[in-house]
Amino acid sequence: MNTEVIDSSINYTKDKTLKLKKACEDFEALFVSKMFETMRKSEIEGGLVEKNQGEQVFTSMLDSEIAQLSVKGGGMGLGKMMFESLSKYLDNDKGNNFPAQEKTAPTGSDILKLRQELSGTDVASDIAVRQ
Repeated sequence: MNTEVIDSSINYTKDKTLKLKKACEDFEALFVSKMFETMRKSEIEGGLVEKNQGEQVFTSMLDSEIAQLSVKGGGMGLGKMMFESLSKYLDNDKGNNFPAQEKTAPTGSDILKLRQELSGTDVASDIAVRQ
């Protein structure tokens, strides 16, 4: 996996907004880099000269650099959309903005009730019939 596009120097700042913005930009750059990598895999192999290991490494580095530069130039807008969506969950003066939840995960009986509501059958009797 190409991680050359991720800059770890931002980890030393305390500004959460800046960190989130950088993380969103890094994610977009990584996404674009992977998109380029997948695009290159779809090329038909062959030609006059076979690609060697050095050319593959250079191509990977080139894709990462192009992805990073495209994000700095505005990119596809994925990083910006992610930032806008996630920035509302950053800490504020009163604490975090995450919605309070009673439960973190559904229990087994919750899942059985939901399945019964969706399928209209009793799950326990359905299992007994199948055995």
